[in-house]
Formats: sequence, structure tokens, C-alpha cells
Amino acid sequence: MKGITRRILVLSAAAATVAAATVVPAPLAQARTGRLLSSQIGIQFNPDGDPGQCGGRTGEQWASAGNVTDVIRFDTDSRAGGCRLAFGLYDPQGELGGVSATYTFRATPGGDPAQCGNQGTHQLPITASRSFGAVIRIDTDNR
Repeated sequence: MKGITRRILVLSAAAATVAAATVVPAPLAQARTGRLLSSQIGIQFNPDGDPGQCGGRTGEQWASAGNVTDVIRFDTDSRAGGCRLAFGLYDPQGELGGVSATYTFRATPGGDPAQCGNQGTHQLPITASRSFGAVIRIDTDNR
């Protein structure tokens, strides 16, 4: 489970990097629009099984450039269940046209692949409505 926790931290950092790389405009873009982009990165975080396994704020969260979402937490004790997590980019003005982003989720070498549901590389949707990409599942028992 420690491997999954590390991977989740890497995934969270990658999501933050995607937000920083695609939501914060370059100086030329700021000059052209005269304002910061209105795009936001979103996370959807919900329990699957015992709701105590997924702590912090659950549900849907959206954060614009320069802001962060509330903390989420995975409780990796012996209880059954897990947490479902998905990401999206909200772009109501179409300011990110032509941008493409993905996220990858997989078990670490030597880890139990059954702990990681929906492994693979997934497209991060960039849409004018708040929507999320493929849901990944983090099994939070003590394996």
C-alpha cells in the first residue's frame, strides 16, 4: 500500500503540474487576453465501500490558477473499500484550444495490481462544461 500511496502523491503532483502548465498563461497570452485564464482543474474524489477510507473533502472540487483544491486523504488500514478519483480541466472560454493532457495510473513494480483499478493512461478532458475523465480506483485495504 505504501507504493500506492507514493504513486498517488506522484499522480497528485502530476495533476498539479498539469494545472500549472496549462492553466497559468504565458505573458503573451496574458497580454492578448488582458486577464488570467478562467480555466480550472477539477478533481472528483468519492469513497467506494467504507466511506471512512477516503478522508478530507469528497465530491467535486475545482481550482483556478494560483489556487489549490482542499486536501484529500487515503486511509490504508485493514478495512475493505477504496476511493475513486478522476480529473478534468474546465475551459469555458476555449482558451486552451489545441492543448492535450493525459494522466497515468499503474501499480508500482512489486505492488499488487489488484489495488489499482483502471490502470493505464487516460485522456484529461478539456471541456466547456465541468466534466471528468476516466475514474481510477485506489483500493485502500492493508495489502
